[in-house]
Formats: sequence, C-alpha cells, structure tokens
Amino acid sequence: MKIRKLELVPIDTAVIADLKSISNTTEGGIYLTDVQKERTEMTQTEGVLSAIGDGAFEELKSRGYNYPKVGDLVYFKSHSGILVREDSRLKRNKLQRVMQDIDIYAINKGEEVEVED
Repeated sequence: MKIRKLELVPIDTAVIADLKSISNTTEGGIYLTDVQKERTEMTQTEGVLSAIGDGAFEELKSRGYNYPKVGDLVYFKSHSGILVREDSRLKRNKLQRVMQDIDIYAINKGEEVEVED
C-alpha cells in the first residue's frame, strides 16, 4: 500500500502555517486523551508560515504595508481555516493549518533568545 506525503500548495489568498505538535502528556505528566489533544491543536493561535498563495496579502502589498513572508512566526484566529494532519504512518507528525490571509493578525519579528529552564 502507498500513502501520500503531505505537501500542500495554497491557492489564491490561502496561506499555510506549520503548527507545533502537541504532546500526549502535560508538563506535569498528566495523560491527554485524543479529544483533549485534538481540542488543544484546534485552538492553537500561532504557527510558522510555510507557504503563501499567489493572491495572498495583495491589499497589504499594494498599500506598502508590512506583510508576512514564508518563515515568519504569525498569530491567527483560533479555529480559523482547516487543520491538516499527515498520515501517522509516515512518523513525521506534520500538522498544518490552511487558512485565508485575512485570518492572520500579527507577525512576531522579535529575535530568538536563549533562556535557562
């Protein structure tokens, strides 16, 4: 049997953000049920843009405003778009959200810094 890898291409004003995969347990060691894990995944509001459709952010571009680019950390509405998960047999745990460009509200331009645990 063959299965297809997840390689999405957004159409027109759609964008795709890579999401963090959620662990099966909390930091305190409490096991999450599949429903709790899925609910947490659906409510994520940040991700890294991995693809942008040809028509995305046209209004912002035409006005000369700052707009997100591939690789930017962005913040968006919870439950926006659709959640797409790669087949678990591929062992990559790839989780992505496909949404419209207008669902993105902010770009995090801050630099990453090292912190102690």
